[in-house]
Amino acid sequence: MRLNANDLVQLGIFTSVYLVVYFGLNMIGAVSPLLQPAGIAVAVLLNGITFMLYLSRVQKFGLITLMTVLLGVLMTVAGHHPVTLITAIVCGLAADTFAWQGRYTAGLTTAVAYGVMSMWGSGAYLPLLFMREPLVAQYRVQMGDAWADSFSSLYTSEFIVTFVVVTVLVGIAGGLLGRKAVDHHFRPAGLA
Repeated sequence: MRLNANDLVQLGIFTSVYLVVYFGLNMIGAVSPLLQPAGIAVAVLLNGITFMLYLSRVQKFGLITLMTVLLGVLMTVAGHHPVTLITAIVCGLAADTFAWQGRYTAGLTTAVAYGVMSMWGSGAYLPLLFMREPLVAQYRVQMGDAWADSFSSLYTSEFIVTFVVVTVLVGIAGGLLGRKAVDHHFRPAGLA
């Protein structure tokens, strides 16, 4: 992978846009943990457009991984569990592989790549599967008892596994939406 200045500029721009959408919609979870899954799902759906526009501009193996690593680092610094960085690397590499298989242009393959990439954020709640009590105690200090109790009752092991699967499916739908937006709006306007 040989990166040039344009690749790095595109990486910075699209990672920033992705992060603003993701972080902004994820913040509704501060109101109530019940809103958090909806905010994440909407962010994943809308960021399908961001991702597909990014792929239309950079078609090199490794740039999806770099994007997810940047997202993982930034969200870990913002307070997500460090497992987020691990899931970001794994999901980024897997998404890069899928996109490469479709030569970065095949509609369904790139949509699946985005669905896989969308799991990067699951590192924020996967630790609840193996270290639930310390995390819930930390949430009690940060967010209060009512919020932590609501969060703990919602994010059961079954819910977490289901939510990861739903995230992939919403990501695929977001990828298809993004592909359609690129083909029908951005490409004719000369932006893709």
